[in-house]
This record gives sequence, C-alpha cells and structure tokens, in this order.
Amino acid sequence: MPSLDNIAEIQRLDNDNILRNIQEFPDQCERCFKDFQKFALPSNYIQAKNIVLAGIGGSGIGGALVKNLAITSKIPIFTWADYDIPGFISRDSLVIVSSYSGNTEETVSFLKKAGQRTRKIVTISSGGEIESLSRTFRNPHYKIGYGSEPRAALGFLMTSILAILIKLDILEISSDDFQEAIVMLKGLQKKIDVDIPQGNNQAKILAQKLKRDLKSLAQKLL
Repeated sequence: MPSLDNIAEIQRLDNDNILRNIQEFPDQCERCFKDFQKFALPSNYIQAKNIVLAGIGGSGIGGALVKNLAITSKIPIFTWADYDIPGFISRDSLVIVSSYSGNTEETVSFLKKAGQRTRKIVTISSGGEIESLSRTFRNPHYKIGYGSEPRAALGFLMTSILAILIKLDILEISSDDFQEAIVMLKGLQKKIDVDIPQGNNQAKILAQKLKRDLKSLAQKLL
C-alpha cells in the first residue's frame, strides 16, 4: 500500500477514479433525492403488505443499508439476491429492483418472475434490460445517469430506495432531515478527504489498521 498521503501515487494507481466517486457520494445522494421530488408512484403502492428489495453485488448494497434504516417498519422488508423469487410474493407485494447496469442476469430473471405475481414494481438502473422490462410491466423506473462501477454509485442506489420508502410513508424522514444529513456528510468529508494528513485523518488511520489486521490474520491462517 502506498503512503496514504502520497496523492500523486494514489491517483496513478486509481485507474477507475474510485476516489472521485467516493468524494462525490454526498452529491450523489443530494442529486438523487432531488430527482425523487418529481418521481410519482401509483397510489395503490401504499397498500403493499410486504416489500422485497432485489439486487445483487454492488447493486444490492443500497437495499441492505436501507433495510437496516427501516427496522421499525410495520411492513416486512426483505432483501433478495437470486434468480428465483420468494414464494410469498403476491399482488400485495411491492418489489423494488436495483441493477446498476440493468443487465444483471440474476436480477433480470427475478424481475421477469416477479412481474407475473405483482404489478407493484419500481425499477432502478442506468438502462439495459431492466429499463426495457419496466416498459413491459409499465412500472415507474428511475434511470441513474452516472458513469461508474455499481459500488461507486452507492449514493444513487441507496438514496433511490430510501426516497421510495419515504414517499410511501414507511420511513419518516423529512426533506430538512435529509438536507441536514447531507450537510453533515460534506462536513465529515472535509475532515477525512485525501489531502488531510494521516495523523489527523480517521479514514486513513482506519485503513492502516485494517491493513495490519488483515496481514495478521493471513499470517495466522498460513
């Protein structure tokens, strides 16, 4: 691992520009939340008896995070990452499908099967077959306009699901609450950004600790 204070070396190794994506996380969240102020959901979606958040890999992380935020929900919320669908999905189920590329094999298969059971569907992708299927099922679709790896678009993948649950009154988070969270994120970013020296940067300190712990674990396993 290069020195975490050597910005030039980090940029040389960061071929996918993941650092920029991380730095843009607060802006991703803010932009997505604004998009959903104009995003309409059918009124009958609020009558759902359970919710399934479908997504796999980097596209599924957002759903897992939001599920933990909604632990007090009176409506059961499940995450799902498989080709098939859970047996309990019915016309009373709300299905939210996330695939950043829109072509994730497992997620496409899931959506095709879920569409035969319920019409309460919301899809999230940057395009691909998921967007095409959304037209087939005539469900609301949120198109992510951002170029990166799925894991680097977490702000969009998480906030889109968060915003849907807010619109359905499953999560009680106001626009002011959300904006306050964005302000806090941007404030934190200034304290842990790449140009802050390691001695005063909790993110870099944690990264070095994880490196030492993983090295120690590997030595014990060998």
